[in-house]
Amino acid sequence: MDFDSNITNSELTIMKCLWSCSPLSCHDLLNNKDLGGWNEKSTHNKLKNLLVKKMIYIANENVSPSKKKSTNQYAPTITNAQYLESLVTSHETYKENMLPPLFQSLIGKDLQKETLDQLYTMIEKARRGNASL
Repeated sequence: MDFDSNITNSELTIMKCLWSCSPLSCHDLLNNKDLGGWNEKSTHNKLKNLLVKKMIYIANENVSPSKKKSTNQYAPTITNAQYLESLVTSHETYKENMLPPLFQSLIGKDLQKETLDQLYTMIEKARRGNASL
């Protein structure tokens, strides 16, 4: 999937909403407390930007009979994990040897035992050659 992961904080906020529950309409997003205070025009513009960046797609296209109001529903084209991976691996200077310091910085954040166990399990599966982590 080819997408542009260079998105604004506002666009990321929309993506987080869509990752947690989709498809959603612009109206649904405006009713989301995480987007408090956004207006319809700016939200539509952010959705258009995400469409251009191929981060979302129109899941259900609905136009009212008067054709004045669109009630399209949007859904993400990528998962949150794919987005996070792109942040690390898409950078021009990415090298595999960057992963240990990245993990070290995460571990230094007082991670919960469950999170550490999940990381350990992923690493063990990778060692055994299990591609489906």
